[in-house]
Amino acid sequence: MGAACGILRCHFRGPAWAPGIDHITPAKTDAGAGAFTLAVSGSGFVAGTVIRWNGQNRPTHFVDASNVTADIPASDVAAAGRAAVSAFNVSAGGGASQPAGFVIGGAPASTPNAL
Repeated sequence: MGAACGILRCHFRGPAWAPGIDHITPAKTDAGAGAFTLAVSGSGFVAGTVIRWNGQNRPTHFVDASNVTADIPASDVAAAGRAAVSAFNVSAGGGASQPAGFVIGGAPASTPNAL
């Protein structure tokens, strides 16, 4: 925990290096859509930040303190459902973000006679 103190008051914060997720892109995909790159924007990202998909680390690429990307394999979106995406700073004093929701929808209906 950290504290920022002024002359008359103190403000307490969570872990000093815990990241925060503001937005993920995409936020949904169809089941069976295949592997993709997930863009994560927020704050507090560092070179060692790891994106977690349902608690499992995914290869993560640091862009800057507000942006990282992660490689999401096809197996993570093979079936319809939901996933929790979080960011974790492994550095001393780090921590995990609140999760962002990702929706894996049903595969689109096939239309064999479509032009």
